[in-house]
Amino acid sequence: SGLELQYYFGRRGTDIFEHLKAKDLNTKTGEITLSSAKKALGVRIEQTFPLKEMLPELYNKLVQIKKGKADTDLLLVNESGKKININKVINEVFKKGDIDATLFGGKTKFSMADFRKTLETDAADFGLEVFSRDLTGRGKTTQETYITKEFITQFKDFVSKRLGKVEPVEKIK
Repeated sequence: SGLELQYYFGRRGTDIFEHLKAKDLNTKTGEITLSSAKKALGVRIEQTFPLKEMLPELYNKLVQIKKGKADTDLLLVNESGKKININKVINEVFKKGDIDATLFGGKTKFSMADFRKTLETDAADFGLEVFSRDLTGRGKTTQETYITKEFITQFKDFVSKRLGKVEPVEKIK
C-alpha cells in the first residue's frame, strides 16, 4: 500500500513512511491527509485528498491496515510494528520481478526519489506538469492546496493515461 501511495502521489518517502499517521486516514470522510516538507521554511504543508473516491481499492487496503491503531501510530509499518525500510522493500520487489523499470543515467537501483521523478515525467508527457505539483506537494502554499471536483476528474484521467490507456500528447518542439 505504501508503494501504491508513492506511485500515485509521488511524495517523499518520509512523507509516507515517517509522517503518515493513522489519524491521517479519515474513515468517516474517505479522505487521506498527506504532508510535504518545506525544509527552507521549516514547516510541513498538508493536503487532504478524497482517496475513497480517487482510488477505492487502495483506500480499502489502508482502512484494513489502520484497524487497531492509535491515532498517533504510523499508518504503515513492518510486521514488527517498526518503521519500514522502504528502499530495502523496493530492492526486494525488483529482485522478485514485480516491477519492471528501465534505469537511466548510470543508475543501478530504483529508489524512493524515482517514484516522484517518474510521476513528474509521466505528467509532462501528457502536458500535466502543473497538475503533478498537486500530487507531489511541490511548491504549493496552503492557499493552493484545496482539492476540487475538477481535480478528481483530472486525477482519474491522469491515471488512465499513465497506465497506458491513452496515448501521450505530442511534445512541443
